[in-house]
Amino acid sequence: MDRNREAAYKILLKIDKEGSFSNLAIKEFLSDKKDIDHFSAPLIRRLVYGVLEKRFSIDYFLDKLINKGIKGTKPEVLEILRLGAYQLSYMDNVPDYAAIHSSVDLTKKYKRGLDGFVNGVLRNWQRKKDSILLPDKDTDHQKYLSIKYSCHPDIVSLLIDQRGHKEAELILQGLDGDERKKGISLRVKGSVEAIIDYYSSDGYEVSLGSLSRRVIHLKKDDYQDSITDSLPYRDGLVSIQSEESCWIADLCEPNPGDRVLDVCAAPGGKTLAMAEVMNNSGEIIATDLYEHRLNLLEKNAKRLGINIVHTMCMDATKPFNGNEFVEPFDLVLVDAPCSGLGVMGKKPEIRLRKPEGEALVPIQRCILENASEMVKKGGLLVYSTCTIDKRENEDIVKNFLSENKGFQLEYEKQLLPLGEDEDSYDGFYLARLRKNK
Repeated sequence: MDRNREAAYKILLKIDKEGSFSNLAIKEFLSDKKDIDHFSAPLIRRLVYGVLEKRFSIDYFLDKLINKGIKGTKPEVLEILRLGAYQLSYMDNVPDYAAIHSSVDLTKKYKRGLDGFVNGVLRNWQRKKDSILLPDKDTDHQKYLSIKYSCHPDIVSLLIDQRGHKEAELILQGLDGDERKKGISLRVKGSVEAIIDYYSSDGYEVSLGSLSRRVIHLKKDDYQDSITDSLPYRDGLVSIQSEESCWIADLCEPNPGDRVLDVCAAPGGKTLAMAEVMNNSGEIIATDLYEHRLNLLEKNAKRLGINIVHTMCMDATKPFNGNEFVEPFDLVLVDAPCSGLGVMGKKPEIRLRKPEGEALVPIQRCILENASEMVKKGGLLVYSTCTIDKRENEDIVKNFLSENKGFQLEYEKQLLPLGEDEDSYDGFYLARLRKNK
């Protein structure tokens, strides 16, 4: 029995049955293993993320190969078939016999008696995987895009409605986990050149960010396990943060000595990025609904030697009162809860469900309205998300400005993941609003 494939199978079942987030389910599994050296964390991640990313495509083809279709297949067996099919079609370094044999072994252990069925379906996949056609592009473009880029049809429909067929396909291509370059991004405190030299000498392929010049990108097979053990990380010189997220913190332009309110702040990447720009001078109040997430922020602040951040557990949908904040702030950042459609390439479970934007709009409006009351005259209000749904972005800001004449729009930008375009980024949105003096 291959332990890594068995681990991936168990994690995928947990995600399906409990609705767990993939990164948390993987982290929980690996942290619970005393014999962790017997597992390959990179392989487990590749299998779990890969099956989630390609599920709509895999299920479409499996449905063509199973007489009763996937609806008549037991969930545990279907998960094993997905795991095997992913290896057969998307992992060139895995021999076909290994993908099939390991899947049959899993079935013998967890669904004995159906191993012959699994063997037959996967061998059929092996023979016919290149001959099954996608839905017709001309007669049903939505379904074609949904299967080709393995994404919930309602997300595809939303993108087509808001951005047209051509741009929708470019975005789906850009958010395809297999198409995007794999790697990790680090925010650097201090000398970027010295940090680049350090990781380059340690075998990483290193490149400098284009949105934020204090971000570097690293590529290496097992980067996720080694970064947090590296000397710069332990010394508080680098933090794991996407370039797009750091870009938002950069555009907040906080100054040393400013008073800053960061609403919906946890786990705190933008909070701490702003604190570094402020040279640890001034004050940042970081609020969030969940205390355990604020604890992560506090832990990272300590690692970075930052002491100007003070956390507060509170519900931002309820009006802020004067007892909590005596004075208004120079800068208020609202990193609103959102559907996350802009980061589907990194969080593959998002692509499996209907978009949540419509349900989130009232919450986003309420939080922005409440937070705006804490901006001092002449101060800055920044609204950001990691989605590409216009209802959660441009429409929110347009509605706010129509009802709050005391604010002016200074800058607005929607980053889009446009396929292989050199300016392709994860789908983050930012709007800077200045309060009249």
